[in-house]
Amino acid sequence: MNKYRNLKIKSKLIVGFARIFLVAIVVGAAGIFGMRSIQTMDSQMYEHNTLPLGYLAELNDNISSQRIAATNVAMYADSDPAFAREQRQYLTEKEGIFETTLAAYKETIPADDTEELAIFKELDTTYHQKLAPAKQALLDAVDVNN
Repeated sequence: MNKYRNLKIKSKLIVGFARIFLVAIVVGAAGIFGMRSIQTMDSQMYEHNTLPLGYLAELNDNISSQRIAATNVAMYADSDPAFAREQRQYLTEKEGIFETTLAAYKETIPADDTEELAIFKELDTTYHQKLAPAKQALLDAVDVNN
């Protein structure tokens, strides 16, 4: 401390600004590393939390569309067979889209997320073992080939 008091004003200013410069470098480096960390976490949050929401919304919309199309096939099989056939074709397209979206949703689930995997398995099981067979039984009972 005594050496600092004995320095000329020019030297004191240089030492003072050098200290401020070093502090600015440390703060800047911490900020840059912090921003990189935030960017990585943001990407992970998007891929694991936000992206799946779009797939789930699409799956929900798709199931609703399938339900409506199956109902239309049953309702219009006798009165408007052409519309019923059109709805059956639309239903087939929606089934394919559902399978594609379901596979895309599964890809967003981390392998170590057992809770999310259990929800996926329940969704997959409910659709393939309950909804799809019930829909197929309805379509088999209705003849739209008139």
